[in-house]
Amino acid sequence: MPKKRQLSTQIPEVFFVLLCEEFGFAHWFWIPKLSASALADWWRHVEAAEVGKAPLFFNTRNLPGKRILADETLFYELYNTGKYWYAHAHWEDDSYLLSPDKTVIYHQGYPK
Repeated sequence: MPKKRQLSTQIPEVFFVLLCEEFGFAHWFWIPKLSASALADWWRHVEAAEVGKAPLFFNTRNLPGKRILADETLFYELYNTGKYWYAHAHWEDDSYLLSPDKTVIYHQGYPK
């Protein structure tokens, strides 16, 4: 029988990003261990996907820092406040980082 995933209902006390991983349909509290400006710069430099290696596409385990599986209800409660950084990870053309001021940040491999 598959192991039940433990969901966090605690809001991290450090800088974190609400991460929606479409491939795998998971919601994470991502603690990048970078400042907000360093995170935005890092994201802008992520290149096009290479299956299994790129940190955004099909394998968010390669993101810097750590991920904590989030309770979906809490995740969306926080998302709906508009006060937190948000990231969507899936394909090259729909992975992005969103700052609380609604600035959308695309990675280098984002199709133009």
